[in-house]
Amino acid sequence: PLTVTPEDDLHTALKRMTELNVDELPVVSANGPTQLLGLLGRRDLVRAYTAQIEALRSPEPSAA
Repeated sequence: PLTVTPEDDLHTALKRMTELNVDELPVVSANGPTQLLGLLGRRDLVRAYTAQIEALRSPEPSAA
């Protein structure tokens, strides 16, 4: 099965989700691919993507 690790970026996770048209991916340890850490849902992924885009769009705080 397709999995992701905590080290994978959002693009990788989204690509893997769309490859199989699934709504969740198992998150496994990078050091032990049989160690399940949790599940990454499509909603969580979209929420994280949105937060990252908003962070990139927000102006840098000015130095005081």
